[in-house]
Amino acid sequence: MAKKRSWKNSGPRHKRMTRPRRLQSAKHWIPTYTGKNLVRGYQNYFAVDQVCALLELRMLGRSIDDEKIDNARQNEQVKAEARKKKRQSEIEPFDRYPDSDEHHYFVAGYTTGGFAYGITWEEAEAEGWLSDGDDENPP
Repeated sequence: MAKKRSWKNSGPRHKRMTRPRRLQSAKHWIPTYTGKNLVRGYQNYFAVDQVCALLELRMLGRSIDDEKIDNARQNEQVKAEARKKKRQSEIEPFDRYPDSDEHHYFVAGYTTGGFAYGITWEEAEAEGWLSDGDDENPP
């Protein structure tokens, strides 16, 4: 007897389409759309960003201004910079103390079992090694 094939759920087909398939499908989807904002509806239905939705709607014959596309591109850049800044702020405490983790102020080494040993944050604070701003947000 043949082994049963396990199908994993990879989401709706319309959210996995490539651009040529989306354009072909959108020709039939647009007339059935009943919402107020076609661009937002296109974004949600096909799981694309705003710039992609605007460009593809323009390809399908809708009148989209260049200014609207430029604004969408700028918005995407602002969002990307905000994500990058957030990631940097999450990494920053470990950059400030490269030999530390959430429990240890200074990791002197690791045991054969892989456990860290060294000076804890509490011990460093008791010794007065932390400056005023350091003890507020230990990693």
